[in-house]
Amino acid sequence: GDLDSIERVAYEFCEDEARNGVIYVEARYSPHFLLPSDVPKTYEALCEVIKAVNRGFKRGENDFKVKARQIICALVGANMIRDVIRLCEQFRDEGVVGLDTAAMSTSDLSEYAVPLCKMLIFVEEVSLGVDEVLVYQEASRLGIHRTVHAGEIGSAEMVKRAVEEYNSERIGHGYNVLSDPVVYDMCRKKDIHFETCPWSSLLTGAVPLGVNKHPIV
Repeated sequence: GDLDSIERVAYEFCEDEARNGVIYVEARYSPHFLLPSDVPKTYEALCEVIKAVNRGFKRGENDFKVKARQIICALVGANMIRDVIRLCEQFRDEGVVGLDTAAMSTSDLSEYAVPLCKMLIFVEEVSLGVDEVLVYQEASRLGIHRTVHAGEIGSAEMVKRAVEEYNSERIGHGYNVLSDPVVYDMCRKKDIHFETCPWSSLLTGAVPLGVNKHPIV
């Protein structure tokens, strides 16, 4: 919603992380989703969201001694990716440390606001669309750090695409990489970092609740 609320959430995020014993954290979010529905999603409006988060993080760092940085996320197919790389480049010295992409269903994208349970209908996690690939290649040339949601519910092929086509340094979730030893070995050799969250994977259904052993174990 409004910028004051966004700043407050960012500030309280730092407070929560401090209580958890965290001293450095990277918050991943989509600025497009934080704009009120009645506010045009212009680039200038997105910049104000980034600045509001920065204000909250700076106050949080001062009060709670937690260093917080931003990873800006775009949704595949929502025409966000070019905004995101501009934001990453403009604010790279002001708290933004990288970009990310995640996939949602086509119907969800049109609404820009969805229940969590609908988010994983779209399984083509890593698009080979020209915009996404070119933007990630440009980000690599600019030295902007890159992560991609892949292999969460999609196949190991999605992880392979993220690494080979997007030049991604990190993979969000990536549990299904274990189904393909060749792709897994490639990731090990390239020192690809996997960001995993057992609780999130259970909430979204990416890992069935009844499994005896989570893939990250």
